[in-house]
Amino acid sequence: MTTGHNVADLVVTLKILPTLEALAALGEKVVESLRAQHPSEVLTMLNDETGLEISSSDAAVKILIMTVPPNLRKLGPELHLDIKVFQSALAAI
Repeated sequence: MTTGHNVADLVVTLKILPTLEALAALGEKVVESLRAQHPSEVLTMLNDETGLEISSSDAAVKILIMTVPPNLRKLGPELHLDIKVFQSALAAI
């Protein structure tokens, strides 16, 4: 960011088993908090099965989701995010 390239990746580790609904709720909470701090800033949020991307006119952050390792055995394919999402977040760390 000091060189003018305002793009960042952030890995969030949750204690719970993340669902797409939990991911969307987390994104909305982050955007709400940012809007409270900077009301004039135009923010956009993209939500997909790999995480979130929140961006403004001059910066962007990709939020990758991870869970604690014991939860990986409890993942349900229809309810939770895909295990490959967690593996890529772990690789990003």
